[in-house]
Amino acid sequence: SQILTSAETTDTWRIRDLLTSKQGWLFIIPWGLLGIASTGGVMAFIPYLMESGMERITAAGYYSIASIISCGGSILLGVVDAKKGPKVAAVIYAACYMVGYAIAFLMHGNTIGVFVGLTIAVAAGGANANLCTSLISNQYGRANYNQAWRVLFTGQNLLRSLCYLGIGTITAVLGSYSYVCL
Repeated sequence: SQILTSAETTDTWRIRDLLTSKQGWLFIIPWGLLGIASTGGVMAFIPYLMESGMERITAAGYYSIASIISCGGSILLGVVDAKKGPKVAAVIYAACYMVGYAIAFLMHGNTIGVFVGLTIAVAAGGANANLCTSLISNQYGRANYNQAWRVLFTGQNLLRSLCYLGIGTITAVLGSYSYVCL
């Protein structure tokens, strides 16, 4: 399969080309896993805070605060994307999840520690679709964007959908939302 650079404008990508290219899978797998981290964190946020001792209404309030922070994180990553490129922004995005979930897991039982960890994890969450768009257009160019987007973003979302199965299995087998952070 040939890989086009963003400078080339031919409109030749087919589904098979995208799914058999190294770059296609280097988009689908990491972004699918980051999608799992993003969706998993959002789904488990309130139950995890409740396991750490918060009442449901307080946990929902903390989730609202984290959501507001994630709007700012999305804007900040957009600036990084524009100034330093999508790859740098993607590394920061992934680092937020790794550091945040590690803190949340290590601080289990400490309500504020868990909140801080989960807030760091979801701080960049709003940037997911924006960074996906930027990476695809940067890699495949504007002329190839539509073909690449429909295949790669769908592949990424199919992998991300495993999140629901994973969270249900982890909490059923291990009995705690704290393990979802791993």
